[in-house]
Amino acid sequence: MEQLLAHFWGDFVLQSDWMALNKKKPGVQGWIPVLAHSLVYTLMFVMLVHSWAALAVIFVTHAVIDHYSFLSKFIWARNCLAPKWIKRTGRVVGDDFDPNVIWTARNYPWRSCKNNLGFSPERPDFLVWLIFIVIDNTLHLTINYAAIRWL
Repeated sequence: MEQLLAHFWGDFVLQSDWMALNKKKPGVQGWIPVLAHSLVYTLMFVMLVHSWAALAVIFVTHAVIDHYSFLSKFIWARNCLAPKWIKRTGRVVGDDFDPNVIWTARNYPWRSCKNNLGFSPERPDFLVWLIFIVIDNTLHLTINYAAIRWL
C-alpha cells in the first residue's frame, strides 16, 4: 500500500502542469521538467526504500519512460502481434461464407498510430487515454516493486 501511495503522490498529486506539459519536449526543454518530476517522484519513495540502487532505478526508469515515447511504441508493437486480417463486416452462416464480408488490415503502420499514443486511429480518445494511463502506471509500479524487492 505504501508503494502505491508514493506512486500516486509522486506521479499525480505533486506533478505540476509545467512538468506534465513539457517533459516530452526534445532537448533541455524536455529534460529539465522530466528530471524535476522524476526527482519529486523518487523523493516519495525515500522513506520506503533503504537502497540507493533501488532509488536510482526508480529515478532513471521514471525519467526515461516519461520523456521518450517508449510506451506508445510498446502499445503499437503489442497490437502488431494480433492477426493481420480481421473480419469487419458481413457474416458466416454455418459453413457458408458470405461474399459481402470485407477484410481489413488490423496492423496499422506506426505513422498512423503515433499521434494516438500507439493505438489504431479507430480507437475512441477516452479509451486510448484510459488504457494508456493503466499501462503506464502498471509499468512504473512493476519496475518500482522489482527495484524495492531485489535491490
